[in-house]
Amino acid sequence: MTQSSKLRSIILTFAPLFAVFALQIAVNLIDIVILFVMNIVSDAEVSKSRSIGELMNYSLTQPMNLAFRSLAYFAVYAIVFGIWYKKAFAKDENPVKAIRENARKLTWRIVCLVVAGVLAQYAVDAVLELLREVSPESFTEYDEMLKNLVGVTASWVSLLASFIVAPIAEELIFRGVILGYSRQYLPDIAAIFLNALLFAVYHGNLIQGCYAFALGGVLAFIRVKTGSVIPGMLLHMCINTSILFMPKFEEMGEGFLIASMIAATVVFAVMIALTVKKPKEKQTENSKENSKVDSSLRSE
Repeated sequence: MTQSSKLRSIILTFAPLFAVFALQIAVNLIDIVILFVMNIVSDAEVSKSRSIGELMNYSLTQPMNLAFRSLAYFAVYAIVFGIWYKKAFAKDENPVKAIRENARKLTWRIVCLVVAGVLAQYAVDAVLELLREVSPESFTEYDEMLKNLVGVTASWVSLLASFIVAPIAEELIFRGVILGYSRQYLPDIAAIFLNALLFAVYHGNLIQGCYAFALGGVLAFIRVKTGSVIPGMLLHMCINTSILFMPKFEEMGEGFLIASMIAATVVFAVMIALTVKKPKEKQTENSKENSKVDSSLRSE
């Protein structure tokens, strides 16, 4: 790999994060324009008298508007980075055709990913409950985020955004585009670590960042081993959705909480191992193909 190609790949590794920021600004501006037009055409005098500052404050604080804007963010990310990933790394891939042809073989993997997703959320919540007793003040921002997600102000829009569209978009951004470029100039283990670190920073707060680092590393590992972003999307969806079904950890004893967290982590690891395991008859053939893909990535 030439120095110019390596520099290009390094720049393209971080470019998606700047693209995310730019897309957020664009969606925010469109949101303000829509609110401005709606206020102009409104029959209510109070709406017409609102200033731009009041509209911006409404855009940032009104729960339903926040939900629609969040959905817009992730929908735009999914479209933009889906096209980017397809053109850069998956020109010849046909996910729908692959799923149809391998439906039976995928069944066990789907079951493993669903179980792993539930166990991952359980283990994370158990650890957070233990840490909450040590430093409750650190959870203020995190608790506010959860209240907006699954509290009384939650709506089908916010649930759709967080549980379906966000996992698709984030897997395309991080395990699709970013990981694809970083593997061109880094060993897989280093690319996975970098991916996990960037995923943690992307979440923007310490509590989410800590478990996003761990789960981001697992998702990147699955992407490397399976050669597809689809298993990661499914696992990501299951992790996010499982938050709706978690028990009340504050009612559990500390000993039981620790023991169940360890058990959940162990079974989670087994499920991930089963997910990335290849059939014996195809292991040699697939390893050769992966070697060719890796060498071609690094030679670009």
